[in-house]
Amino acid sequence: MFRTGQGDILARLLSLRDEHVANRNLLSCDIVALVDGNCMAPVDEIVIAHLLCVKALYAHDYLNAYAQQRDCVSAVVRLLQSQKEENWSLPLMYTVCLDLRLVAQTAEVMDAQCNGQILEKAAECLLACFRVCAADNRSSDADTKRHGMLSLVNQLLKVYFRINKLHLCKPLIRAIDSSPLKDQFPLAQQITYRYFVGRKAMFDSDYRQADEYLTFAFQNSHRDAVKNKRLILTYLVPVKMLLGFMPSKKLLQKYDLLQFWDLVETVKNGDLRGIDSVMEQHEQFFIKAGIYLIVEKLKITAYRNLFRKVYLVENTHQIDIASFQAALHLMGQEDVDSDETQCIVANLIYDGKIKGYISYQHKKVVDTERPTQRVRESAILIVFLRAAFRSVGLRACTSECGTVKCHREATVSYVRSSRVLAPANCTVYTPSPRPVSAPRGVFRPCESDTPRALVRTDCPLRVFPLLPLRTGRITKKSCVRCSCTTAATYEAYAEYRN
Repeated sequence: MFRTGQGDILARLLSLRDEHVANRNLLSCDIVALVDGNCMAPVDEIVIAHLLCVKALYAHDYLNAYAQQRDCVSAVVRLLQSQKEENWSLPLMYTVCLDLRLVAQTAEVMDAQCNGQILEKAAECLLACFRVCAADNRSSDADTKRHGMLSLVNQLLKVYFRINKLHLCKPLIRAIDSSPLKDQFPLAQQITYRYFVGRKAMFDSDYRQADEYLTFAFQNSHRDAVKNKRLILTYLVPVKMLLGFMPSKKLLQKYDLLQFWDLVETVKNGDLRGIDSVMEQHEQFFIKAGIYLIVEKLKITAYRNLFRKVYLVENTHQIDIASFQAALHLMGQEDVDSDETQCIVANLIYDGKIKGYISYQHKKVVDTERPTQRVRESAILIVFLRAAFRSVGLRACTSECGTVKCHREATVSYVRSSRVLAPANCTVYTPSPRPVSAPRGVFRPCESDTPRALVRTDCPLRVFPLLPLRTGRITKKSCVRCSCTTAATYEAYAEYRN
């Protein structure tokens, strides 16, 4: 097998998970003498270390088993270094490295005083293999050992996550992301890599990247791998919720994750008291998954949903801080004062969940999105209402309030600020309702009693989508917006009425 380069068969025979491990005839007293003369170098070192590891596992001596498996990995590293322009031994490397991690984990569990030291030393052996693979830059793409990088990185990520040293993952992630082979690795290895990198991005509060990586892992996992998909969703669901996307109950039922459904309902309703109750009820699940602090951040989204209800009730773009404070008191946050309420609102504004600013002088939150939205919605409403009222001889109010009661025949004024039609006695439209005279040459009188303004169709300064009353081909007339004199099609707009 060594001479013919059959790496897959050699990897199976040297695996601690193969059926030959159960053969008690391998538990010889003198394994070294048994192997000498029957195996050629450097395979003899690997076989001896493997059989000694099997013997230690039978004796439940896990520390000795770890030491023998570490020697086995070191022998494989020397084998890789001796091979030039060939990579057939990569399957063997995958197998012994995986067995090393599993034996190290078992030794850690059996010896509680290690505190991660065994896994750290195992990671050093895995890094030695990684350096050999990453340094193979001269071989062709088909024979390069760099194809084994991602498998080793996945093993190292599992170790670093287990010993809680995520800062050691950064150089490994950079090495994979900068590799020209990053899209050529097996899909199973890519899924594992994206899963761990997505989890790290979640802990680093980079929720966009976490969403991208975890979604890739979930969508590309085999449909029968329910356990893996459930594990991915355990982290993908809170990330999606932090980004504002709530999962369906059907999805959570399918993967037995209904612990999140109660959380979804409380967050959507802005029920802060309910969030505390749900987190207390499923505390063990969230802590075991390592997402308790991530789930706690969903209170920010709940604050946003609660304050939106206040915004809808107030129906104004200037809301007192006291209104938000009263809502917090209703949700069981009786100890929250005005300053803490302002701090919560400021964090929501910083996170982009509220579009506006805080007026500390007046203790108000000013919504900067509402006026623009009202103008846009009113402009659309005006177009349809004018068309409807034109048939009965009424003139529509074109002010930004868009109130139906203003759409009646009334005395209107030309308003300098926005050039709209508004009743002189309108109580809603506030910006500069003072009538002003039209500039000379702006309005072109016609035969009717209502002067109309000429505005070019493609004029870049035309801002209001007013309904045209008359269209005609007029040449050599000056546009009232930009004073252009080119021949063009102009439209007549009702912008001024005495």
